[in-house]
Amino acid sequence: MNNLVFLSPRRMIIGICMLIRYIFRFVIRWHGLPNTFASQLQKIVKKSHRLSRVRHILVGWSIGLFFLILSWPHLEGDTQDVTKTGIDIVLVLDLSKSMLADDFTPNRFAVAKQVLIDFVDELETDRLWLVVFAGKPFTSVPLTFDYEFVMEIIQEMTTDTINQWLRALQGTAIGDALLSAVGVLEKGRASEDDPHPQPLSQKERGDLPREQIIVLLTDGESTPGTLDPIVVSQLAAEQEISVYTVGIWSLEWWFLTYQTPFGIQKQQIAGIDETTLQKISEITNANYRRATDEQTFRKIFDEISQLSKSEISVSQYTTHTPYWKPFAWGLLVLLLLLGVVESMWRVDRG
Repeated sequence: MNNLVFLSPRRMIIGICMLIRYIFRFVIRWHGLPNTFASQLQKIVKKSHRLSRVRHILVGWSIGLFFLILSWPHLEGDTQDVTKTGIDIVLVLDLSKSMLADDFTPNRFAVAKQVLIDFVDELETDRLWLVVFAGKPFTSVPLTFDYEFVMEIIQEMTTDTINQWLRALQGTAIGDALLSAVGVLEKGRASEDDPHPQPLSQKERGDLPREQIIVLLTDGESTPGTLDPIVVSQLAAEQEISVYTVGIWSLEWWFLTYQTPFGIQKQQIAGIDETTLQKISEITNANYRRATDEQTFRKIFDEISQLSKSEISVSQYTTHTPYWKPFAWGLLVLLLLLGVVESMWRVDRG
């Protein structure tokens, strides 16, 4: 059942006040109450008494409908629980500057973005979360079924999304990013003010009805001084969360070309730590894959999309549907009638 609600009720209150004032003046005019201006006006229009009343009534209704439209009328649908099949997926994407290396065409980051967008576009019932990281992890997209929103965020993302000119944000904090992803899955949601929620205990967790996975995409080694990704993967294994790791690398060594105030510079970047990535996936009963080009990259995500689906009960909140058009059409009709009555009233007065 749809309910009519107003998202800006204050505007309606203003309109009601103006309408009451208008009606009050109308009553004063036509009931002979002391009002010098009203008395003079009544003498002028006494020959067109009925038309004048209709005119005032139409003006009053027009004022009411105008403020009704300004108060943003919407139809609000009922909330209902439905069952969806699928898995919970947290995509963990490395935004470190080495992702700009051009051993992929045009570069690693551009290919990773496009593959992720295509992957998300084919999903139907899986819940998604997006975590990005360099020296520190950040939640980019909350747990959602809104795939269009996720694809838009990925499309607009760059390596500058994280300000890596700050030393504290430089590096590749794989362990920190995994911990953030584990916390996301365990809580089911995280507030913007708490991007690293504490995982639930096994007793609190119970039997989760959906498979939960993390897909880690990186092209580097874990930065010293950050959390050990092996330790975090053991925590994920205890919570029965699978971590699929994807190493983005085509050669053992590569040069990163970038623009500086002193001209174009080249920096040699080392290879990925495949041993650690393999260990992470092994501990969590998942797989490690190395993407050496766009084709192998896509094959990896084809495998992930074939993972088994299970059911979950989801609360569906119907989006408010704007409902101003019927009132706008009513206002238009009233204004047209008012124009006709106004013309007749002026002719009658003449």
